[in-house]
Order: sequence, then structure tokens, then C-alpha cells
Amino acid sequence: MRPIATTRMAAGIPTGRLAIWWVVASEIVIFGGLLVSYIMHRLAKPEWGDHAAKHQRLDWRLQHIRAADLEPFCGVGPQGRGQR
Repeated sequence: MRPIATTRMAAGIPTGRLAIWWVVASEIVIFGGLLVSYIMHRLAKPEWGDHAAKHQRLDWRLQHIRAADLEPFCGVGPQGRGQR
């Protein structure tokens, strides 16, 4: 005997397939909304990008800490040489 969730159909589509499409559609709506809100914010406040461009510098100590954190994963040292 098969479970009712796999044998029943909603609108002529198997419920499992309908559930997958529901998840895909909800992800598109969520991330589409995030993308649209980001674009609307950038269009409404063009000075935001200028401020970010002026303050983009990262302290050299933080750059070395970030490189040291990544070294075990990708084999790149603080100087950017690909030595393992």
C-alpha cells in the first residue's frame, strides 16, 4: 500500500512534483525581492556607491589575517603565491 501523499494528484500534477515547484517558486520570489530592493536602494541613493568606493581600503593586518585563514583551504599564502 502506497502513502496517499505519493498517489494523490493536485491539479493533475503529482504532489511531490508540485512541492518541488512550490519551493523553487518561493526561492525565486524571496531572492527576487532582495535583488529588487537592492536595485531600488542603489537607484534612490547614488551617493552610497561613492561613499563605499572612498572607504574600501582594508588594513594590511586584516588582509594577512584573512589570507592566513584561507591558506589551509586553497593553498594561498599571505603574499598571494600559490605554494602548498
